Amino acid sequence: PETQRMIAAADAIAPLVAMMRGTDAAQAGSGGGGGGDGEVAKSAAGAVAALAEESQVNQVAIAEGDGIVPLVELLRSADSAAHENATRALWYLATWPANQLAIAHAGGVPPLIKMLSGESERGQEWGAAALEALSHGCPENQVALSRAGAIQPLVMLLGSDGDEVQKYAQGALLNIASASEGNLREVVKALVALLDVRNAGAQMKSAESLAILAAKSMVNRGAIAALELETDAAKRLV
Repeated sequence: PETQRMIAAADAIAPLVAMMRGTDAAQAGSGGGGGGDGEVAKSAAGAVAALAEESQVNQVAIAEGDGIVPLVELLRSADSAAHENATRALWYLATWPANQLAIAHAGGVPPLIKMLSGESERGQEWGAAALEALSHGCPENQVALSRAGAIQPLVMLLGSDGDEVQKYAQGALLNIASASEGNLREVVKALVALLDVRNAGAQMKSAESLAILAAKSMVNRGAIAALELETDAAKRLV
């Protein structure tokens, strides 16, 4: 934390943001040009992530320094070199409530959802973590994630071999389900369908998620029971 404060206090955030954008300002004094060099952007995004980790002061400073948009642009770019670092940085930034909507409004939701289906387990973990953070206590983002198609890829990650991947995916799903009756129904429907998948880990995590939702309220229990009857899922739970 002390190192984070020292680096931020030395006005490192502005040049890091410029590096992510690939602007000439970031290359001044190094003899290089702009153009968004993938490795330079990757390193800058990694540094921004390190500064933002568990530091609310830096999370605010990065957002106020216009760091969110270039992170989203890196995540949406064809060059995948910086995708993981950008995802990790957005995850940390999203843990500060004021940044949740800023990330979503910058177009961060679709590329983060795309990370869930990537080949990298680390990318899947950080993508799920970012979506959990974005949707935590934020109804607008909970609805946005559902509409953007986050539920199915998150449900599929419940069968991941990575415990952290499963944990963050489950957390995001529980957040999304809390937004509305419609969201709840879509999440429950996907979880019930997962009970048919021949993956013991996925089945266990799905059953656990349904139990957590059922314990939250009578409304949730009623929705789960209704869907179980519709799909005859009760037989699969026995």
